[in-house]
Amino acid sequence: MLSRWFHKPEIHSHHRIADRKSSWLELFYDLIFVSSFVQLSRGLGVSLKPGTLVLFSLVFGVLWFSWLGFTLFSNRFRVDDFVHRLMIFMQMLAIASVAAFASEVLTDDASRFSVCYAAAQLIIALLFLRSWVQAEEGKRFSRYWAMTLTVSSAIWLISAFVHSRMVYGFWGFAFLLTLSAPFSRKSVSSALDLPPDHHHMKRRFGYLTIIVLGEVFLQVISTTSATTSATTSLTASTLASTTALSFAQLMMAAFSLIIAFSIWWIYFDDIVSSKLKGRKFNFTFWVYAHLPLHGAIVALGIALQKMVTIDFEQPVPADIRWLASLSLCGVLLAVALLDAVTERQSSELNGRIRLGARLSGAAFFFVLAPIGQGINGYLYLSLISLGAIAQVIFDMLMAPQSTSVHGDDLKVTTTSELAKMRAEGRGTVVLPRRLKLADVLRKNTPSEFRSDFYYYFIDGSWSRFLILMTAGYLFINVVFAGIYLLAPGSIAGSRPNSFADAFYFSVQTFSTIGYGQLSPGNDFSNLVVVIEAAFGIVGVAIITGLFFTRISKPRPGIMFSKPVLISKMNGKMNLMFRVGNTRGNEIVSAEISVSVLRDEVSSEGQHLRRMYDLNLVRSKSPFFALSWMVFHEIDSNSPFFGITSIADVEKRILQLSCILTGHDSTYGQTIYMRHVYLPMDFQLGGSFADILGQLPDGTAVIDYAKFHQLQN
Repeated sequence: MLSRWFHKPEIHSHHRIADRKSSWLELFYDLIFVSSFVQLSRGLGVSLKPGTLVLFSLVFGVLWFSWLGFTLFSNRFRVDDFVHRLMIFMQMLAIASVAAFASEVLTDDASRFSVCYAAAQLIIALLFLRSWVQAEEGKRFSRYWAMTLTVSSAIWLISAFVHSRMVYGFWGFAFLLTLSAPFSRKSVSSALDLPPDHHHMKRRFGYLTIIVLGEVFLQVISTTSATTSATTSLTASTLASTTALSFAQLMMAAFSLIIAFSIWWIYFDDIVSSKLKGRKFNFTFWVYAHLPLHGAIVALGIALQKMVTIDFEQPVPADIRWLASLSLCGVLLAVALLDAVTERQSSELNGRIRLGARLSGAAFFFVLAPIGQGINGYLYLSLISLGAIAQVIFDMLMAPQSTSVHGDDLKVTTTSELAKMRAEGRGTVVLPRRLKLADVLRKNTPSEFRSDFYYYFIDGSWSRFLILMTAGYLFINVVFAGIYLLAPGSIAGSRPNSFADAFYFSVQTFSTIGYGQLSPGNDFSNLVVVIEAAFGIVGVAIITGLFFTRISKPRPGIMFSKPVLISKMNGKMNLMFRVGNTRGNEIVSAEISVSVLRDEVSSEGQHLRRMYDLNLVRSKSPFFALSWMVFHEIDSNSPFFGITSIADVEKRILQLSCILTGHDSTYGQTIYMRHVYLPMDFQLGGSFADILGQLPDGTAVIDYAKFHQLQN
C-alpha cells in the first residue's frame, strides 16, 4: 500500500513507469469476474435454446463492461489505500452476488441480479467521483465517466422494480448507454487529457483472456472427472463400455486442450505483439473486440462440457454442434476485428492476408455445424481441431524465419557502429555470415509492402506450394459441402444428411466434372452451384498460372568458385575467380559485372556504404558453355590496391558481388545469377587447378571435382 489509510489518487503515466505491471489486486479482481462468467455459463448449459443464448450474450456483456470500468480506472489512476481497497472489496462482493444470481436471469426473477449489478456499477462510479474531487489532473475524464456510470447504475436499479417483460428493455438501454459512451465528443476530448497506457491495457486483457481459457479447460476436465466417477459402479458385464467411455473422455480432453492451446497461440503470438494502427477510435474497437472474444470462449467451454457426455460414435446433437461451431466462429471473427485495427510488426505476409485467414477460418467453423449432422462425434471434433491447428500453422507462416526475432527487444548494431568498431579495433565484431536474401530480417515493414500470396507461392519451395494448394482445395470443398447441407434435399441422388455425398458433389461442381449421379435438388442448391462454379473457374485459372510460372521459371546451373584469389598473373596482381556452366547448354552473350562494397566516412563525418564497380580484363563472352576465369587487375585505382593480408581484406572490404546474365537457349529467356563473396572467402597467393582436359579420342572433359581446388 502507498499509504496505510488514505492518499490522493495519482495520475498514471507510462512516461513515469515504463513497464507497469498489473497489481495483485487487479489479478484477484479478474478471478472474481471469471467466476461470475462461469456461473453464468452454467445457466446457459441448462438450456441451449436460441433465446437463452441471446440472453446469455446480454448478461455476459454487462458483466464484462463492469470489469472494463474498473480496468479503465486503474489504467489512468494509481491509488492503493484502505478506502480504495474497501471499495474494491465491496465491488467484488457485489460481483460475487451477481454471479450467484446469474442463473436467475435465465429463468424468471432477475430483481436481485439487477440490484447487485447496480451496486457494482455505482462503486465504479464512486471511484471516478473520488478522482474527480481529489486528483488535480484529468477532472474532465473523471467527471464524464462518474456521471455516465451513475446514470447506468440508476437505470439498473429501476429495472429491479419493473415488470419482468420490461426489464430487458431497461438493461438494453443501460448497456447501449455504456457501449456508446467512448464515442461521444466529451469522452474523446476528455481522453486527450489522460491518454490510455496501451501497454498496461494489453497486460490486463491478456491476463483476463488466459484466465478464461484456463477456466474453460478446467471445467471440461471437471466434467470429465465427474462423468468418470459416475461410471465407477459399473459391473463387470459393462467393463467394455466403460473402457470405451474412458477413451472417449480422454480424446475429448485432448481435443479441448488442442483448441484452447490454438486460441492461446493466436492471441498471444499475434494480437498481443501487434501495434495499434493510428486511426480514430481504433483503440476503442480494439477494446470492444475482446467482448465477443471472451464471450465466445466461455460459450465454447459450455459446448465442450456438453460433448463429454455424448456418444461419439453418433453425430453430435444439433444444439451442442451449433454452439461449438458458432463459438469458434465468434472467436475468429473477434480476432479478425482485432487484426483489422492492429498491424503485426514482424510478419512475412501483409495484413490483408492475415485478416482473410481469420475470416476464412470463421466461415469454415460455421459450415461445420451443418456438416456435423452427417458425421460422428470423433470426426466432428477432429475437424474443429484441424481448423484450430490450421490457424496456428498460418501464424507460423506469417512469422519471420529468424528465431531470434522478438519485436523491439532485438538488439541491433547499426552499420555506423560496426564501421567504427572495425576501424578502431575495439569490441568483438562479428563478420557477416553468408545469407540468402530471404534470411535478411526486415523490421517494421509497412503492411502494404509485405509479401502477398502470389509472391509467397512463387518464391517458396515446391513442398510449400503443393501442401497449401491441397489444403486450400480441400478447404473450399468442405465449406461448400457444409453450405449444401444447410437446406435438406439440396442434392438429388444423395443420401440424407451425408457429408461425403455433399463433399463429392462439391468437388464435381468445382472441377466442372458432373458425372450425372448427383445433381442440384432445389433453387437453393442451384444458386450455390452458380457461385461455386465461378469459384472453380477462377481457382483453376489461378492454380494453373502459379503452376506454369513456377515450372517455366529459369534456374541456370551456374557455379562460382568458393575462393576468390588475390595473386599474380603475368607479373601483375590480380583478383580472380572462375565461373562454370554445369549444364553445358548454350548461354549466348554472357556478361558479368563485379562490384565491391566498402565502409567509408564522408568529409562531414557521415558513415556510408559505397559500391565500386571493378574493371574486368574481360566482362563479356559471346558463348559461355564450360568455364570462365574472371580477372580484375589491381592497380592504383583499384579498391584492392595496398591489400597485403587477409586482415586488410576484413578491415576494408564488406563483400564482393557478382552478377552474370545471358540468354539461355534452353529456356529461350534471359537468365540472371548472383553470387556474393565475403572476406572469409578471400585467399592470397596461389592459382586455380586446371579442370579442362580431353580423352584419347579427343573428347573434351571438364572435372568439377577440381573446380574449387588451388595449386601453388
